[in-house]
Amino acid sequence: MNSLSGIEHKGLVHLYTGGGKGKTTAAAGLAVRALGTGKTVLFCQFLKGLASGELKGLQLLGAKILRAKVCGKFVSQMDNDELALLKKDHEECFLEASSLILSGGIDVAVFDEAVDAVNLGIICEDRLFELIAKRPAHVEIVITGHKPWENLKRLADYETDFVCAKHPFDKGVPARRGIEY
Repeated sequence: MNSLSGIEHKGLVHLYTGGGKGKTTAAAGLAVRALGTGKTVLFCQFLKGLASGELKGLQLLGAKILRAKVCGKFVSQMDNDELALLKKDHEECFLEASSLILSGGIDVAVFDEAVDAVNLGIICEDRLFELIAKRPAHVEIVITGHKPWENLKRLADYETDFVCAKHPFDKGVPARRGIEY
């Protein structure tokens, strides 16, 4: 008997990282594929201020969307009060996502920019690992961000590093709605 029999029913962990464009796009594509096969999807975003085009499309297809609030500044520009509010909002978003996942009603959960949120101390690494460990066995987890830590890399079943070889932004072309966001 094949040692991988039954693996299609086990949820795995995807890690999409790197400095290149495409991490959120790939995560959204996987979410669309899952929705197209009748799976329930949670798409949870951290540290993103602009409403990205993928969110409305995913919501129309039936995905549950959660977004932590941001104040329009980079974390490094925030004062202590703004930083405390940001952390509180992100923690509440993460706890709501965790509750939905642990209830068993989610098949695929995307944590967009969670790597960066952990690296900035906005969400707790231990809570992320605890959620991954305690999730129902069928739940697929997708995590995106820029600089993953080694423990997360070891935990991941898939690891894809996005590298930007060329981008129009380098020639002064601003991000375009519906393409880059």
